[in-house]
Amino acid sequence: MKYAYYILALLLVSCGGGTSTQAPKSLDALKKKLTAKEDQVLQLNKEIAELQDQIAKLDTTRSFKKILVSTKSIEPTKFTHSIDVQGQITGDELVNVSPQVPAVYAKIFVTKGSKVTKGQILATLDDKVLRQGIAELKSSISFAKTIYDKQKALWDQKIGSEIEYLSAKNTLESLNNKLATMNQQAVMYKLRSPINGVVDDVFPKEGEMGSPGMPSIRVVNLNRLKVVAHLAEAHIDRVKPGNKVEVTFTDLNKTIHSTVKTVGKVISELNRTFTVDIALPSSPDYRPNMLCIVKILDYQNAAAMTIPINLLVKSENETYVYSVQDKNGVLRAVKTPVQIGLISDGNVEIKSGLKTGDRVITVGYQDINEGDAVEVSQQ
Repeated sequence: MKYAYYILALLLVSCGGGTSTQAPKSLDALKKKLTAKEDQVLQLNKEIAELQDQIAKLDTTRSFKKILVSTKSIEPTKFTHSIDVQGQITGDELVNVSPQVPAVYAKIFVTKGSKVTKGQILATLDDKVLRQGIAELKSSISFAKTIYDKQKALWDQKIGSEIEYLSAKNTLESLNNKLATMNQQAVMYKLRSPINGVVDDVFPKEGEMGSPGMPSIRVVNLNRLKVVAHLAEAHIDRVKPGNKVEVTFTDLNKTIHSTVKTVGKVISELNRTFTVDIALPSSPDYRPNMLCIVKILDYQNAAAMTIPINLLVKSENETYVYSVQDKNGVLRAVKTPVQIGLISDGNVEIKSGLKTGDRVITVGYQDINEGDAVEVSQQ
């Protein structure tokens, strides 16, 4: 604006702005003359501004205040996303053997860690009263058979009444049926393993009372263990049988790779989760109820555009990053809006906004604004 004041002063002097002996002019004439001079000043200011812009473009000796930054060139890379959750080992064949009748444990034949086969007797219950009843019943059957044999011999000779013969026969059959029932009950006083496996725990002691439904001896097939995890309802459409899984046993300092075996179809009303079963190879290291960390791979992109998530800048209306672009020979910071996808291991997938070769500012982006001149440090 100082140029305008100088020009206005010159115009006023050239037009007799100083002391004059001429007669004063009318007010309207002076106003019109002032307006014309102001228009001339505006036009000169415009021409001066245009000359300054032209000089700025052509003068290579001008110095810019540049902000030092570091950048990362965007290249396609493999991106994977996983669902991380705690899991627990359980047996695909894990059974609790319980008494079928209330009785005292007479003998326990196994201990924790014992290998057992299907049908093997694990423990017996006190069946003394039942055995006494069976012995008495057998004695009654012997007497009833003697009577039946005699009645049958007489009836075969047409001696005696048919009623007596039929009554003796019915008594014998009834006692035999009762013996068969008691023999079946005697089987219930023996606890047998329903599977091949290993005794995981023995809860009662000899002499203690056992009842149906109470845990007694737990048997697990260590060759058919699995990992069970409970996932939030929000993941139900992203986890399918066959998904790759990484299972880490921190206590064993061991990590294995497996697959999802089955996915539960029911959402728990209690905690809004569903179950996922993961195949587990046979190993003597694994124990039922052992905890582990499960990472279920639910998404992967072999050629994704990714950046560290901390480079994102969020405003009320958009999410963007700062990239570096050449503007008339000067590197400048440019605000680049992006659309983001999933986040994994501190990196975020960029769905749109960046392309191969773009240079994103990784250091110094907190101190820059749109259009700032920057200098990229050499790393």
